[in-house]
Amino acid sequence: KMLSHPDTARKGNLVAAGGMTLAILGTIFLYKGENNEPLHNYIWIFAALIIGTVVGTMVSKKVQMTAMPEMVSLFNGMGGACAMLISIIEYRHIMANIATTTPETGKMIVVVLGMLIGTVSFAGSMVAWGKLNGSIKDRTIPGGQAINFILFAGLITLVVIVVGGFFPDM
Repeated sequence: KMLSHPDTARKGNLVAAGGMTLAILGTIFLYKGENNEPLHNYIWIFAALIIGTVVGTMVSKKVQMTAMPEMVSLFNGMGGACAMLISIIEYRHIMANIATTTPETGKMIVVVLGMLIGTVSFAGSMVAWGKLNGSIKDRTIPGGQAINFILFAGLITLVVIVVGGFFPDM
Protein backbone atom coordinates (compact mmCIF):
# COMPACT_ATOMS: atom_id res chain seq x y z
CA LYS A 1 0.00 0.00 0.00
CA MET A 2 2.80 2.43 0.86
CA LEU A 3 4.52 1.85 -2.48
CA SER A 4 1.59 3.38 -4.37
CA HIS A 5 2.58 6.97 -3.58
CA PRO A 6 6.03 8.64 -3.90
CA ASP A 7 5.74 10.26 -0.46
CA THR A 8 5.41 6.90 1.33
CA ALA A 9 7.43 4.68 -1.06
CA ARG A 10 10.68 4.97 0.93
CA LYS A 11 8.92 3.93 4.14
CA GLY A 12 7.13 1.12 2.26
CA ASN A 13 10.46 -0.21 0.98
CA LEU A 14 11.91 -0.08 4.51
CA VAL A 15 8.90 -1.97 5.92
CA ALA A 16 9.23 -4.59 3.14
CA ALA A 17 12.98 -4.90 3.76
CA GLY A 18 12.39 -5.33 7.50
CA GLY A 19 9.77 -8.01 6.89
CA MET A 20 12.04 -9.85 4.47
CA THR A 21 14.93 -9.65 6.95
CA LEU A 22 12.74 -11.21 9.65
CA ALA A 23 11.60 -13.93 7.24
CA ILE A 24 15.16 -14.77 6.18
CA LEU A 25 16.54 -14.82 9.72
CA GLY A 26 13.57 -16.84 10.96
CA THR A 27 14.09 -19.37 8.18
CA ILE A 28 17.81 -19.63 8.84
CA PHE A 29 17.65 -20.00 12.62
CA LEU A 30 14.35 -21.87 13.04
CA TYR A 31 14.88 -24.40 10.24
CA LYS A 32 14.88 -28.08 11.20
CA GLY A 33 15.79 -30.78 8.68
CA GLU A 34 14.33 -34.24 8.21
CA ASN A 35 16.17 -35.54 11.29
CA ASN A 36 15.42 -32.39 13.32
CA GLU A 37 18.92 -31.01 12.66
CA PRO A 38 19.55 -27.28 12.05
CA LEU A 39 21.34 -25.81 9.05
CA HIS A 40 25.08 -26.40 8.93
CA ASN A 41 26.18 -23.89 6.30
CA TYR A 42 25.80 -20.54 8.04
CA ILE A 43 29.07 -19.22 6.60
CA TRP A 44 27.88 -19.75 3.01
CA ILE A 45 24.47 -18.29 3.74
CA PHE A 46 25.75 -15.14 5.43
CA ALA A 47 28.54 -14.70 2.86
CA ALA A 48 25.92 -14.78 0.08
CA LEU A 49 23.67 -12.36 2.00
CA ILE A 50 26.56 -9.92 2.53
CA ILE A 51 27.72 -10.11 -1.09
CA GLY A 52 24.16 -9.67 -2.37
CA THR A 53 23.56 -6.73 -0.05
CA VAL A 54 26.78 -4.98 -1.07
CA VAL A 55 26.27 -5.55 -4.81
CA GLY A 56 22.56 -4.62 -4.65
CA THR A 57 23.32 -1.43 -2.71
CA MET A 58 26.08 -0.39 -5.13
CA VAL A 59 23.92 -1.05 -8.19
CA SER A 60 20.88 0.71 -6.74
CA LYS A 61 22.90 3.84 -5.96
CA LYS A 62 24.28 4.03 -9.52
CA VAL A 63 21.15 3.32 -11.54
CA GLN A 64 19.26 6.26 -13.01
CA MET A 65 15.53 6.51 -12.31
CA THR A 66 14.81 6.11 -16.03
CA ALA A 67 16.62 2.75 -15.95
CA MET A 68 14.62 1.47 -12.95
CA PRO A 69 12.35 -0.81 -15.05
CA GLU A 70 15.47 -2.50 -16.46
CA MET A 71 16.86 -3.08 -12.98
CA VAL A 72 13.55 -4.46 -11.74
CA SER A 73 13.37 -6.93 -14.64
CA LEU A 74 17.00 -7.96 -14.00
CA PHE A 75 16.34 -8.54 -10.29
CA ASN A 76 13.12 -10.42 -11.09
CA GLY A 77 15.09 -12.64 -13.47
CA MET A 78 17.64 -13.37 -10.77
CA GLY A 79 14.82 -14.43 -8.45
CA GLY A 80 13.56 -16.81 -11.13
CA ALA A 81 17.06 -18.20 -11.62
CA CYS A 82 17.37 -18.77 -7.86
CA ALA A 83 14.04 -20.60 -7.77
CA MET A 84 15.18 -22.80 -10.63
CA LEU A 85 18.55 -23.57 -9.02
CA ILE A 86 16.95 -24.36 -5.65
CA SER A 87 14.50 -26.69 -7.40
CA ILE A 88 17.38 -28.47 -9.16
CA ILE A 89 19.14 -28.97 -5.82
CA GLU A 90 15.94 -30.29 -4.24
CA TYR A 91 15.37 -32.61 -7.19
CA ARG A 92 18.88 -34.03 -6.84
CA HIS A 93 18.26 -34.45 -3.08
CA ILE A 94 15.05 -36.37 -3.78
CA MET A 95 16.78 -38.55 -6.38
CA ALA A 96 19.70 -39.26 -4.02
CA ASN A 97 17.25 -40.70 -1.47
CA ILE A 98 15.11 -42.61 -3.95
CA ALA A 99 16.66 -45.95 -2.93
CA THR A 100 15.37 -45.58 0.64
CA THR A 101 12.14 -43.59 0.14
CA THR A 102 9.57 -43.14 -2.60
CA PRO A 103 9.24 -39.48 -3.56
CA GLU A 104 5.90 -37.88 -2.75
CA THR A 105 3.99 -36.82 -5.86
CA GLY A 106 3.08 -33.45 -4.34
CA LYS A 107 6.69 -32.66 -3.51
CA MET A 108 7.81 -33.69 -7.00
CA ILE A 109 5.16 -31.45 -8.58
CA VAL A 110 6.30 -28.47 -6.48
CA VAL A 111 9.97 -29.06 -7.31
CA VAL A 112 9.40 -29.52 -11.03
CA LEU A 113 7.04 -26.53 -11.22
CA GLY A 114 9.70 -24.49 -9.38
CA MET A 115 12.17 -25.44 -12.10
CA LEU A 116 9.71 -24.63 -14.86
CA ILE A 117 8.38 -21.36 -13.47
CA GLY A 118 11.84 -20.19 -12.39
CA THR A 119 13.28 -20.89 -15.83
CA VAL A 120 10.43 -19.14 -17.65
CA SER A 121 10.64 -16.19 -15.23
CA PHE A 122 14.40 -15.90 -15.77
CA ALA A 123 14.16 -16.12 -19.57
CA GLY A 124 11.21 -13.72 -19.79
CA SER A 125 12.84 -11.21 -17.47
CA MET A 126 16.08 -11.30 -19.44
CA VAL A 127 14.14 -10.65 -22.66
CA ALA A 128 12.29 -7.78 -20.94
CA TRP A 129 15.61 -6.38 -19.70
CA GLY A 130 17.08 -6.61 -23.21
CA LYS A 131 14.06 -4.90 -24.77
CA LEU A 132 14.06 -2.11 -22.16
CA ASN A 133 17.81 -1.78 -22.57
CA GLY A 134 17.47 -1.57 -26.35
CA SER A 135 19.77 -4.53 -27.05
CA ILE A 136 16.92 -6.80 -28.18
CA LYS A 137 14.73 -5.62 -31.02
CA ASP A 138 11.06 -6.53 -31.18
CA ARG A 139 10.63 -9.09 -33.95
CA THR A 140 7.95 -11.61 -34.76
CA ILE A 141 8.60 -15.07 -36.12
CA PRO A 142 6.17 -16.57 -38.62
CA GLY A 143 4.24 -19.26 -36.76
CA GLY A 144 5.58 -17.98 -33.42
CA GLN A 145 2.38 -18.82 -31.54
CA ALA A 146 2.44 -22.39 -32.87
CA ILE A 147 6.10 -22.73 -31.86
CA ASN A 148 5.29 -21.41 -28.37
CA PHE A 149 2.40 -23.87 -28.05
CA ILE A 150 4.64 -26.79 -29.11
CA LEU A 151 7.34 -25.73 -26.62
CA PHE A 152 4.73 -25.39 -23.86
CA ALA A 153 3.26 -28.81 -24.67
CA GLY A 154 6.78 -30.27 -24.61
CA LEU A 155 7.47 -28.73 -21.20
CA ILE A 156 4.21 -30.07 -19.78
CA THR A 157 5.08 -33.51 -21.19
CA LEU A 158 8.48 -33.35 -19.48
CA VAL A 159 6.83 -32.34 -16.19
CA VAL A 160 4.50 -35.35 -16.42
CA ILE A 161 7.43 -37.66 -17.26
CA VAL A 162 9.59 -36.41 -14.38
CA VAL A 163 6.79 -36.34 -11.79
CA GLY A 164 5.54 -39.73 -12.99
CA GLY A 165 9.01 -41.19 -12.35
CA PHE A 166 9.56 -42.46 -15.87
CA PHE A 167 13.20 -41.24 -15.86
CA PRO A 168 14.37 -41.18 -12.23
CA ASP A 169 18.07 -40.79 -13.17
CA MET A 170 17.61 -37.40 -14.87
